[in-house]
Amino acid sequence: MANRPFLPACCCSPAYPPALPFPSCCSLAPFYRETSQVVFEKFSGAGMAGIGEALGAAPEGAHTVETCDIYPVADASILVLVTGKIQLTGETNALPFAHAMMVAADAAGAPYISNEIFR
Repeated sequence: MANRPFLPACCCSPAYPPALPFPSCCSLAPFYRETSQVVFEKFSGAGMAGIGEALGAAPEGAHTVETCDIYPVADASILVLVTGKIQLTGETNALPFAHAMMVAADAAGAPYISNEIFR
């Protein structure tokens, strides 16, 4: 089991760290902008502060990644779709999940997550 992936480098790499707590695989602040939006089950947030609150309200657990697909989008963005199973802390059964992210480039060309949905 591994913690929640946020970028293709995290979710698709065989070197992905397997034992970090869900949902924070790495410092997330550099991957969002004030225009970014996140929906995590019943939690949602916009901008860096709102996203921090939404992710902070997420339950703890670990997961396994079953698929990670990356699709180019017309405006030079990429769509990342990750599926797998999540084992929430204190629960006995793992649940299936789908995690979609739109990764765009800011004005300086740096990648960031513009939209993200986790179900």
